Amino acid sequence: MTLKELIKLEDKAQEVWVVSPSLHYDVENKDFSELVSVNLGQKTKYKYIIPATRDNHKKIELYKKKYKLADKEIIQNFLLVSESEMNPFVMEIGIYNGSGKNVIACAAPALEDKNDVIQFNKTSSKSMAKVLRLSGKSIKDRIHKLDVDYLTAMQLISTFTYFGRLATCTNSLAGAVLSSKYEA
Repeated sequence: MTLKELIKLEDKAQEVWVVSPSLHYDVENKDFSELVSVNLGQKTKYKYIIPATRDNHKKIELYKKKYKLADKEIIQNFLLVSESEMNPFVMEIGIYNGSGKNVIACAAPALEDKNDVIQFNKTSSKSMAKVLRLSGKSIKDRIHKLDVDYLTAMQLISTFTYFGRLATCTNSLAGAVLSSKYEA
């Protein structure tokens, strides 16, 4: 289905349920914003299910101003859920050549075994790869810190080990924890 076909479908609908991680289309996309504005004027009912994030709270306020809605309407139309409750709606995404120049990102429903795959445009693909590279660096840094902490703890433990038996040392948390665990 194309975006134009989706707009036609939404235009004819009496009720629209939107499960979105960020309200992108209804707040930031010009074509959909115009459609939502017209549909709300024609009494089309919209129900939104979104994760309760700080960014989404800001976007709800923008939505409220953009479509001139009262607090009561926002409360009736929005269901804020935890991020884990969004899992059934998540797409599985593969990013190919994420470190290279020819980045391609594709998505498919995470819980279905179909042949339908969405290929994202170059801009979106590069943006996703960039976010993952930055996240990956952060994760590697945290893992490295854990490795260093683990190695430091192991060195402290080996310092307090004598003939395979762990001596109790009150000055070392690692020694104290392990001594209580392995004391005979």
